[in-house]
Amino acid sequence: MKFIIEDQKEIEKVAKFILSIFNDRPILLFGEIGTGKTTLVKAIGKELKIKELIKSPSFNKMNIYDNKIVHIDAYNLKESLDTFKDYFEDKIVIIEWADLIGDFFEDFVKVCFKIEENKRIIDVKYKSKGR
Repeated sequence: MKFIIEDQKEIEKVAKFILSIFNDRPILLFGEIGTGKTTLVKAIGKELKIKELIKSPSFNKMNIYDNKIVHIDAYNLKESLDTFKDYFEDKIVIIEWADLIGDFFEDFVKVCFKIEENKRIIDVKYKSKGR
């Protein structure tokens, strides 16, 4: 499903949609810097009533919020995701810069971000290696 975002509050609709379809699959975020990846993670956290401050895990590589969300930034990741998979169980896994992790997951929600003419376009799809 494609969303055209002209206002920051509209990203909350995207967060609600993703939470309605993710069904325990990882949420992989694709897009250039400044396109709204971390903003979407914040909106997902708001929907889940997470109290902690959600911020980009660029320097930590991984943040865990209220034991509900594992948020990984793969941009500077040198380790394999295997290093982190023990943290994934019973949590929503969200990975920014997912194009850098290869084919680690078979089934996932793919979220692509781009900016066109001062509008943010967010495309959300379910992906499977078998499809």
